[in-house]
Amino acid sequence: MLLTTLSAVQIGPVLAQTQTSGAHGKSTAIPEKKPDGTLESLKPAQQKILAPLEDDWDYMLPDSRKKWIQVANIYPKMSAQDQERLQSRMTSWSNLSQKERRIARENYLASLKFLAEKKAEAWSAYQKLSDEQKKKLAESELKKKPTAANAPTLQQRPISPKAALPPAAIIPSSPSPAPVENSGASADSAPSIIQEFMTPAELSALPSPQFWRRVACGLYEQLVLLGVIAITFLVPNLGLGILFGISLPSWLTFIYLYAVLGIYFVWYWTKSGQTLAMQTWRIRIIGGKGFNLTRRQAYWRYVYGSLWLIPCVLLQWAFHLQKWQIIEMLFAVALFIWPLSIYLDRQTILYRQSLPDRLAGTRLVELPKNLVTLS
Repeated sequence: MLLTTLSAVQIGPVLAQTQTSGAHGKSTAIPEKKPDGTLESLKPAQQKILAPLEDDWDYMLPDSRKKWIQVANIYPKMSAQDQERLQSRMTSWSNLSQKERRIARENYLASLKFLAEKKAEAWSAYQKLSDEQKKKLAESELKKKPTAANAPTLQQRPISPKAALPPAAIIPSSPSPAPVENSGASADSAPSIIQEFMTPAELSALPSPQFWRRVACGLYEQLVLLGVIAITFLVPNLGLGILFGISLPSWLTFIYLYAVLGIYFVWYWTKSGQTLAMQTWRIRIIGGKGFNLTRRQAYWRYVYGSLWLIPCVLLQWAFHLQKWQIIEMLFAVALFIWPLSIYLDRQTILYRQSLPDRLAGTRLVELPKNLVTLS
């Protein structure tokens, strides 16, 4: 029970090598090998299709890149109208500010709550309005405070090379029309990919979770860790005891548990930035610039996060606690010590971080409601 509450690979640039031919003084360069994952490493046709995303490509998470490459692969099979729509939406998305992108995501996710039949009905009713009525409706929406449903940058506009539809543009009385029928691939599937993309800069701008959200997440994490320990420690330990009569010494048990839980946290933090409990409470751990943690960062964050054991040892030494008292003390200290440490941070309330995060140079951020991020 001692450790039940312990809570991006960067691709380096490849240097091009050049050779100079001595015969005529002409220089010939060895073809430069582009780093995997960059836009330049894609095929020329794919680069041309995804050109509007060039500025954002380096900040995309690997899964987001894969999805866009899939879109580029099915692009030639799309109709000309669908291709134009996809290009215009990619261009429009790349021109949106971070705030506008967040509103677009929320707008798209909100639209999923409506049935397709209701959307088609509302769109049909909107189409029957006169131009004057549509204009008045648009003006009334512009006067409202921008939200996920009525942000001015998300109003329905005609598709054209200069003024393109933003991703999943929907206004309250004019939901998106039914998907265009097409063999195999439609550009209407592209917004769902766009909405899932969140840049490191956007993650860095998110606020940190406050005290009670941290406590609730920690409590859930303890329950999850009970299962982790049961599978990785109790079962093997019982097997050794029953079959061979072997009982591990206390110091070895501690090291084994510490290593098992370290693997658990480091794996989740470097893979997606979220353990199972953090996913439930919409909390994510990121590096200083919004990227996923490297293994080194994750290791140190785990070490600093386990320093709560020190006050536990001091309390036990001072008060000579009994068995159940020790368990209660461990539970309380692990649950509250780091959430309380955010009040030692002199940052703005919205961006306070716990002591382990400040020592490790990491941050916990609270993800927006109904927002899915891929990693």
